[in-house]
Order: sequence, then C-alpha cells, then structure tokens
Amino acid sequence: MRFVSVNKEKFFELVNLLIKQKKERIVGVVKKDDDYIFNDLENAVELCLDYGKPTLLPPGKKYLLPRKETLLKFQNASSEIVNEAKPITLIGVHPYDLWAIKVMNAVFLSEPIDRNYAEKRKNMFIIGVDYLNPHPNSFCASIGTYEIHDGFDLLLTDIGKKYIITIDSEKGEKFIDKYIEFTKEATAIDLLFLDNAVNKAKEKYKLAMPLKKEELPKFLEDKYDNPLWTELAKKCFSCGKCNLVCPTCVCFNIEDKAELNLQEGVREREWHGCALKEFAEVAMGHNFRGKIEQRLRHRIYRKLSYTVSRYGIYGCVGCGRCINSCKAGIASPVEIIKKLNKE
Repeated sequence: MRFVSVNKEKFFELVNLLIKQKKERIVGVVKKDDDYIFNDLENAVELCLDYGKPTLLPPGKKYLLPRKETLLKFQNASSEIVNEAKPITLIGVHPYDLWAIKVMNAVFLSEPIDRNYAEKRKNMFIIGVDYLNPHPNSFCASIGTYEIHDGFDLLLTDIGKKYIITIDSEKGEKFIDKYIEFTKEATAIDLLFLDNAVNKAKEKYKLAMPLKKEELPKFLEDKYDNPLWTELAKKCFSCGKCNLVCPTCVCFNIEDKAELNLQEGVREREWHGCALKEFAEVAMGHNFRGKIEQRLRHRIYRKLSYTVSRYGIYGCVGCGRCINSCKAGIASPVEIIKKLNKE
C-alpha cells in the first residue's frame, strides 16, 4: 500500500481541474441546510470533507443502485437492455459507506451477477475520506467500520494543513501518477499523524453496541419471539424511511410499464423495503410479514444476522442514518440490542 501527501489547497485545485476537464461526473459532499448530500460539483469550494452527520442518502445506493432505473426497453417482440453506466468520481465517501459498498458487492457481484450494478461499479472512481468527527448517532467503532483498508481507490486523512492519501487500487496509482505534481511521497511522520488521527476519532464515539459484533448473530437466535418486537411495533409507522436511508438495504421491485398501444414500454426497478407492508405480499393476497412486528424484527435480523450467515459480512455499518430519520425513535439497532440484552 502506497501513501502520498497533498496540501489542502493543492487538493482543491486538483478537484477544480477535474471539474473543468469534464471527462466524467465529479460528485462530492455538499451542505444542504442542516444536512449533507452527495451532489454534482460545479466548484471545489462546495466540497465538504469534514462533515460529521452522514449524508441523507448513501452514495453507494444513490449511484450504484439508483432509486429508479430502467433495465430494458421493449417494442413489439424485440427488447433492448439499458445500462446507463457512465464514468463517475465520488469524493468524500466515509469508511462506513465504503463498507456498505462491500455489502452491495457481495449481493450484486455474486452469481448471478447483476450486470447493471457491475458496470456502474467498474465505472466508479472512489476518493474516500476518514471519518474523524463522528456524529452522536453513529456507532461505527463498535461495528468495526470506523476505518477501512481496501475497497476504495484513494482515501484522504486530514492531519491539519494537508491530507495523507492512501492508495488502494491500480486506478488510484494511475491517478496519482497522472497528477504527480500535486502530491509528495508521505514521510514516516505523516504516517504517525495518520494513525493518530484515526485512533483519536475512534475514541470520540458516544454510542456503542452493548455486545461485540461477533456475538450478535448467536445472541439474536433466541430473541425471535421476544415481546419487545410487539412493543416497538406499537410506535412504528411502517413508513420505510429506515430502509430508504440505509446504505445496505438493497431490495427493489421490478415493474413492466407498457404504453397504451401495448406494443412498447419499459422494465424498471425501484427501491423497496422490508418495513413496507406490501413488500412480502404474494399472489392471492397472502403476506409473509403482514404484521408490523414481523417487519421490524426482520430488518434487525437482516442487518445483524442474515447477511453474516449468507455473505460473511454484517449488514449494519453503524452510520446511524436510521436513527436520524426515524420519527418514532425506535429504529436504533443499538437501543434494540440493549433492551434485548437487559431482558
């Protein structure tokens, strides 16, 4: 693994250069009212790299699995596969969102491979940034997602007047070599500052799981019929916001939409979520999770147990978006595990 350093002013000059070249979409974190979002950049001055509150929507879902996506167009007896996979550079992705993309990779790049996702991921260049100012509702440290050592092209770590850049891919190497005049090889002192910054950030988390993450799947085995699920369900609106903002909720619905002439149309997929009542409905109106408590419980088990058994990776990355978005105040995986643990 290679490390270089770049003065902050130089880095923003580089971002402006990328924007002016117009070779691909340059997307970064920008402030919007009291929140942050990933958006196309017009100038590097818009870019926020020291944000603490997670962006409203996770970058992985927003750009690798768009909210609504056309999969194919059909006309008469013929069809055309659609895949709008264009080059894009994401700037400012936190480690927990990089971990979330790993979960998405496990789902969409395992057989059968999702071609739309695969092409989008291939065309994506990721510049991450270490999460040094954690939000009060984030619990990445206890999930192990507060840092990451792969799954990105470049990773920035703020050490004051400059960033240390960790290079993790061949694309990242080529990028640094192409713009070599902006960077310098990192020194031993630089690397000490890097480690110190990440370790200090780990100590700033105010929220933590009461159990080690390795204990959670086994812990949940005998909690399936716990009365807590019914108690929480009394407050749940089944609005699905916890699904929509979660970086690892990747379920979708597919619908064929024909024109009035019935000769042409499109096949689209759109985000869906297990918190919504119609999610588990099947033919003849049967619903496998018709009750709120069943859906609420399924979300927690999917995050902390099911993805572990199927893919070997946790489905919760500790970002805290579900906590931030839940109007009923019941979506926190930490608080749910704490209550189950007390009992």
